[in-house]
This record gives sequence, structure tokens and C-alpha cells, in this order.
Amino acid sequence: MAAPEQPWLSAGQQRPLKILGEVEKNGAGEAALLVHGCWREMLAELVLAGPATAVTDTMQTSPSTIKVERYRITDDGRKALKD
Repeated sequence: MAAPEQPWLSAGQQRPLKILGEVEKNGAGEAALLVHGCWREMLAELVLAGPATAVTDTMQTSPSTIKVERYRITDDGRKALKD
């Protein structure tokens, strides 16, 4: 009997993808994902593997400008969650 096929995403990697799948089209900020227990290394792995993307946005705050990392789920990420 063949061994069952292992999902290519671990449970730890699936958690941030599920969060990203539930947020609005703008994605989720890095700080919000860190609060939910997602590590920067895990987010970087997801971006490099393809199920997520990262975009650096510039935001105007009074009186300065800050850069914010925003993460979004890709079509590959949505497919991986269904498998």
C-alpha cells in the first residue's frame, strides 16, 4: 500500500495562508501576521515558494513616512489550501 501523499505546506505554513485568504484584497500587514504567530522566516519561505507575495507600501503618517510590508495570497496559495 502506498504512503499517503504529504501536503507540501506544513500546518504552520497553512495558518498564515488561511489568514491571508480571509483578509481583504489589500492583504495583511506584517505586524498583523506577527501577532497571529507567523514568523518573518515563515513568511519569507511562503513568498519564495510562491503561495504568497510581499509588497512594500509607503504610508504617510504625521509627520513622517513609513514603509509597511503587506502580504497577499496567490492563486497557488489558494490551491494549496484546497489540496
